[in-house]
Amino acid sequence: VGVSSEFMGGWVEAISSLGSMAFGAGNYELVGQYVQISMIGYTLCQIPMGLIFGATIDKIILLMGFSQEIADLAKEFVWVAVAIDIMDGIGEAYGDFLEVVDKESYANIMDSLSTLVDVGMVALFVIKFDATLTVVGLVMVMDTCLFFSLNIIISIKMGWIVKFEGGLFGKLALRNKDVFKDLFKTALPLAFGSLLGYAEWEIMTVFAAILGPAEAATWAILGFCWE
Repeated sequence: VGVSSEFMGGWVEAISSLGSMAFGAGNYELVGQYVQISMIGYTLCQIPMGLIFGATIDKIILLMGFSQEIADLAKEFVWVAVAIDIMDGIGEAYGDFLEVVDKESYANIMDSLSTLVDVGMVALFVIKFDATLTVVGLVMVMDTCLFFSLNIIISIKMGWIVKFEGGLFGKLALRNKDVFKDLFKTALPLAFGSLLGYAEWEIMTVFAAILGPAEAATWAILGFCWE
């Protein structure tokens, strides 16, 4: 699932480059359009990938040497994992937008706070309530949704996005073919760059799986903690 998220993340990463240029030129509506297209593009591309993983994840897990019980658990959790990745991508897109419009300190503080709350809530549900993997995933989704909503509300209340509302909410930016083409041409090489960087980690996961299920699980846990 992480492979598709990293690749589709090119939509999100394009905000930093194109959004910065539009902001510097004073074209605030264009900044909002870039953000809207990146969020929609990322989400629409993630949905079919989620369906593919939903149909194949159990087979992938079995190929890595895990038991049928683990494969069934993965098949149940994969839908939550896709939801987590979609919300993370949307939240990251809005965070990049805030950084572009000179609110990077606020964005970094909220990102750090979100991570701390996420870790704390997961620990609470696992230790106190003996939560299942799916429940833990849903807790992570709720945390991401909560902080994304808070960022939107705070941005509106503080008046930070007034100049960008026309592009963000005024109309469907996908209809602007020129803006869409510019964003797509920038996002595509960024997507391949992210994919190649992430592929190194996934190749190591395959090698770990060859050694055994325990090694693959350990490597996956390490990757989650690192991220």
